[in-house]
Amino acid sequence: MANREMRWRAKTYPVAISRALDAGRLAALSDTEADEGEESGFLAGNQMYQDLRALSWADLAATIELEAGLMARLQAADDLDAAAEMLDDERLDVSEPADGLWGLDIGVASAVAAFSVLGGAPVSSCNAGGFGGTHTAEHPYVAGYLPTAPAR
Repeated sequence: MANREMRWRAKTYPVAISRALDAGRLAALSDTEADEGEESGFLAGNQMYQDLRALSWADLAATIELEAGLMARLQAADDLDAAAEMLDDERLDVSEPADGLWGLDIGVASAVAAFSVLGGAPVSSCNAGGFGGTHTAEHPYVAGYLPTAPAR
């Protein structure tokens, strides 16, 4: 067990976490913008945009459960990067988007789903390689549009 614990090392990020919310800076995504983004697959710099605002609380619960299981598999892996690659391949080969975490990164999928269920329109997210693999972001994030009503 000690060897396995040594192989799994949680990645940490030197980022100050802020929980201050300035509701005046929030913006809702218009239906026109959402439709254009869904049709083109491009919105706010995201070339793989998908509109997830129709996700339900049941979808969120399923996402949390699936993501936790995938994280457990990664934690048990001897080679994190190889396991992450294998899981990504598996998630690309599913018939239901929910079974592949909607194509989202492990580690941020539940946050994106929660943001969506609250009426937000996530436009970009990344786990910053926290669960293996190479990612472009320096730290995990979820960015998007959120109307002021859910934030209050």
